[in-house]
Amino acid sequence: MLHRVFGVSDLAVATVLACFFLGLGVGSALASRIAGRLARPAVAYAALEVAVAAYALASVPLMPRLHDAYAGLGGSLSFEMISLVRFSLASAALLPPTIAMGATLPVLARLMPQQAWSGSVTALYTANTLGAVSGAALGGFWLIPQLGTRASVIAAAVLGIAAAAIAMLWMRRDVPRSESDAGASAKVNTGRSAKLGIELVLTTLSGAIALGSEVVWTRVLRIIVHGTTGAFAAMLVNYLLGIAIGALLARRIVARVRAGVAFGVLQSLAILVTALAVITVPQLPRVIPLARGELDIVPHETWVLLLASASILFPLAIVTGTGLPLTWAMAAERTTDSAGASGRLLAANTIGGLVGALATGFFLVPTIGVEATLFTIATFSALASAIALRSSVDGSVLARVGAMTGPFVLLALVLAARPTLSLPYLLGAAQQPLQAMIAGPSESWRDELVFLREGRNTTVTVRRTRTGLALYNDGRPESGFSAGDPGFGHELVLLGALPGLFAEQRERVLIVGIGAGHTTTMALACGFEHVEAVELEQAVVDAARLLHDARGRPFPVDDPRVTLHIDDARNRIALAPSGSLDAVISQPSHPWLAGSSALYTTEFFEEVARALHPGGAFALWLNVFRMDAANLRSVLGTLSDVFPNVHGFVVEGSSLVLVATRSDLDWDRSAARMQEPALAALLRAADLSSVPRLGAKLELDAASARALGRDAERIRDDRPLLEFRLAQLSNTRRFELRDLDVARAHAPWLAPGASLAASSDVARVTSERIGTATSRPRALRAIAASLESLALSSGDRAMLEGRLADARGDVGGAIAAYERAGTPDAEALLDRLRLAEGMHEALLDRAISRAVQPTEGRAMLESALAMRDLATLRVTLAIADGIGYPPERELRDAVRAYVDRGCDGILEASAVTRLAATTPELARTVAECAQRAGASARAEAFAEEAVRARWRQASNWTDLGQRALAGGNGGLAWVALNRALTLQPTNSAAAIALARLHARDGRPQLAQQVILEAWRRNDGFEDARATLAAAASDLRIDLGIAPRGSSTSASTAPDAPDVTPSPR
Repeated sequence: MLHRVFGVSDLAVATVLACFFLGLGVGSALASRIAGRLARPAVAYAALEVAVAAYALASVPLMPRLHDAYAGLGGSLSFEMISLVRFSLASAALLPPTIAMGATLPVLARLMPQQAWSGSVTALYTANTLGAVSGAALGGFWLIPQLGTRASVIAAAVLGIAAAAIAMLWMRRDVPRSESDAGASAKVNTGRSAKLGIELVLTTLSGAIALGSEVVWTRVLRIIVHGTTGAFAAMLVNYLLGIAIGALLARRIVARVRAGVAFGVLQSLAILVTALAVITVPQLPRVIPLARGELDIVPHETWVLLLASASILFPLAIVTGTGLPLTWAMAAERTTDSAGASGRLLAANTIGGLVGALATGFFLVPTIGVEATLFTIATFSALASAIALRSSVDGSVLARVGAMTGPFVLLALVLAARPTLSLPYLLGAAQQPLQAMIAGPSESWRDELVFLREGRNTTVTVRRTRTGLALYNDGRPESGFSAGDPGFGHELVLLGALPGLFAEQRERVLIVGIGAGHTTTMALACGFEHVEAVELEQAVVDAARLLHDARGRPFPVDDPRVTLHIDDARNRIALAPSGSLDAVISQPSHPWLAGSSALYTTEFFEEVARALHPGGAFALWLNVFRMDAANLRSVLGTLSDVFPNVHGFVVEGSSLVLVATRSDLDWDRSAARMQEPALAALLRAADLSSVPRLGAKLELDAASARALGRDAERIRDDRPLLEFRLAQLSNTRRFELRDLDVARAHAPWLAPGASLAASSDVARVTSERIGTATSRPRALRAIAASLESLALSSGDRAMLEGRLADARGDVGGAIAAYERAGTPDAEALLDRLRLAEGMHEALLDRAISRAVQPTEGRAMLESALAMRDLATLRVTLAIADGIGYPPERELRDAVRAYVDRGCDGILEASAVTRLAATTPELARTVAECAQRAGASARAEAFAEEAVRARWRQASNWTDLGQRALAGGNGGLAWVALNRALTLQPTNSAAAIALARLHARDGRPQLAQQVILEAWRRNDGFEDARATLAAAASDLRIDLGIAPRGSSTSASTAPDAPDVTPSPR
């Protein structure tokens, strides 16, 4: 609950952790002093439990007030004063209940028999720890996910009251104590500080070792299983269960061995267990996929999480769990004051745990790394072992020397064996699971690394990939740099640009999560005057700087307009004055991770809305991998409750970018901003440089977002269901755009009154949108349903009807609609369609006679080249010159050279080599001219280029056909695949896809004919024929082909080809 108040920065976590453990330690220490004077310890224990329960119940309404107080006091203070406010409020919230909690065990110990009290106290400690196991399991796996935090707190309070009732009803030993007992106790208590000196040292070391180890191993396991709430619950359950079993084991051991000796031996054993765990961890990425039966290293099943964490944490927890009970047994040999001794030792153990957790998490790991930290902790285990053994061994000098040196010799032998975590392997295994399983850990995994930094929160790496450099956070891909412009993903261009395009003012923007710095680059390009970038982990900033240095680009954080905060973003927004921000860009880590969904809750969205200017914009990244419809609906519903206008865009298949505002999006204002030079260059590189291009990427308008989220569960701080439900999904689960089409049901793409519908460019926007949705029949129907409500001219309406027919594979319907439209855009689309269908004469006849010319002339020129008629080419060139479309200038110049000077002209044209790659008819013309001129080598080169150009076109049609087939658009698939086979009859991929289409639609004979024709065309290409045969077998098509080596086959079809390749 408190991380919702103070955030999850390292300082906030340290503050809460310090206050919590400090309260436990103080409670134990205070109880150790006063428990011996209590006449009715059971009543005191019951009072403590009731106090804790009452405080828990009061915290439910008080925590929101604490948040308000923090935001109100901290808004205008310096960092130092904010830290002081945070510590003061955390102390006020945590010290009272934790002091009471810490006092419970020493008070209960007062009820135990005073002779040989350590066994009884250990039994209480074991029961308490087993209760913690139950609480961790119930809370992490059921209570919080199903009922929420408040209900879980109330349930805990009820259990506390029940414990108090049990203490009052059944603890028969709670009787007034006699004066003689009190006097005996006072006598026992005399001089106890000196007597417990060695025990205090050992229990402090034991606490530091136990908690330090738990922190480090949790950090390591988080890389493998990811830091979901379920994973943390599994780790905690295993750790606490191991502690409880260790306590039971200690109770049995002291009956046979002196407690000090047992303590020393078990601390030495902890060194061996640590080494064994280090050796075991690198095998988990190989074992987990085998256990799950799926080639995915990241588990989501509870049983796998429990087993994976048990393999590492459970043995170590058993060994370290003996520490505190054994020091109690050592103390019991010196004093019968159960309450005083147990309380003081518990306090020391708790403070040791605090120091161990803080030192490892905030100092050792960032300074020397997890592996060195583990062996540093092992060194303290050796020290604790030596102290315990030396204090317990009373034999010869040799025995005492052996006791002192033995643990360190063992440590030296372990270090000499050089066990390793293989951290580069662990960090890269999830991205290459097959290689990780087969090859296992090796030094080769380090070769791809150009940066590895173990920060306070996560381990950050930069890896060299085939396309550039990639940044990873605990092995999860976050960002990077790729070849070309803009050098980063188009979804990041969109995420960073949307607030700048739609915010009313562009003065101040806050960015949640710096990543590789690309959204900061976009915010600066949008013209924001002040950019606040908030990042939780400094190592991410360092990695981002390296990426920019490697590409020779300026690091955007160095811009004077940028202020960097290493802090929790939610905390920064809570402290921001109301209305002080014009935009917020949120790109948090994956929302299934523990704590990340705090950036997707109603309360967070309300904080953003409060901090935003009324005309401000909020952009939110949302993954579509490891996502399903129910969770997407929850995000949309939660966000729409706070912001009335939510729009969703998709430019790449990995994410959905949402922009939320209080008022409608002003598309005309965004069109003007798109022309600003710095922004225009980045938008152009991402193909988002105009309102039609951007609008085509709109998947959800405000009405659709509201409709999808209307009946969905809301995500709240009390029950951040996003992180729980997403964590239960497979790491390979994806929410495809087709799934979104299904979820939208029959809703139109643009609802009546949608802001984009009022754009002056709505016809071109809709046309571009159709182009992006060709493989999605439901999306096409949604666009068609929108046409009636759009303010369109009759020509534009007919043009869009033609686009829809074209997208469905209805060539005749598309031609009729385009001809009926008679607009420049429609004429251009009509020419492209006829060129693709090889309808050159019809194209040129209309080109010469039509009154309205198209917006481009390329299709006319290509058809004229295909017709091989110089007079037609001359007329067509004149028309293309009249159109004057700038991107076609080089093609017009090449054609002009041919028209004016024949073959000599085109052979001397400067751009023909480049143009030939995309214009097969031009390449063929140049080849023929070169042959006539006697330049046979050049003729052969251009003839080959003409073939390659046709094959590239065929490949494009094949890709479109396969996408359309996968999306259920059979009409377009049929048209596109037939075009591919016309251009390249040997195209086995197109033939197989077309055969699948025929087979799916119940036309097996046509499927057989397509495969057989491709088989004939691939005479001599055995790999292609093998692929075709495998596809035929998969489709259960009998090709009637005789096996190799057979002279005849009874099932050979009449037109089956001879399988013996003919000489070529």
